[in-house]
Amino acid sequence: MRGINRSAVLDIIRREGPIARTVIAESLQVSLMTVIRIVEELTAEDLIRQTGQKEWSGGRKRPLLEFNAEGHLVIGVDMNETRLYGVVADLAGSILKEVSLLQDPPGNIRYEPLVMIIDQLFQAAQETGKHIRGIGIGAPGITYYEDGQVQWAPTLKWRNFPVKEKLIERFHLPVILDNDVNLSALGRCGLGSGRIAPTWS
Repeated sequence: MRGINRSAVLDIIRREGPIARTVIAESLQVSLMTVIRIVEELTAEDLIRQTGQKEWSGGRKRPLLEFNAEGHLVIGVDMNETRLYGVVADLAGSILKEVSLLQDPPGNIRYEPLVMIIDQLFQAAQETGKHIRGIGIGAPGITYYEDGQVQWAPTLKWRNFPVKEKLIERFHLPVILDNDVNLSALGRCGLGSGRIAPTWS
């Protein structure tokens, strides 16, 4: 339950900030003390921050909260038969760097080019001095999200390939691997044309 509340608080701040703690508690129907505790955790992680705007609460002015999207970066790579396409982006989806690598011949993608493109993106992200939160990989074919394996990707000629394990060992960052279509749909829901606002009850 604590993890669910944390995700809900972070999401409402991301979508509706600047926002007051009391409004968060009312919208999510949780106690104000729960919100205050989660806000302290998220502030310590620099995921949210206080703004100059304030609300009146119990005779005192309290700062409003906003999502610190530009303070954190992620690396994303989309793999297909003809090319690798990678980006460094902040948590709002703003792209800071793009890298594309064509495959010759098509369908000849190996692990080494994937590492090479992530290396370029990782170095670019490091130069900003911002926190790199992780790496996301979209792969074609059948993928196992939980253990981060590509079970079978005919266009890549990969079978039972432990992508997540290898990349964590190489870059020491959290890694998410999923089917490229699934990740595309998730991105549209969160930041794109298919954006939806969840209802909390």
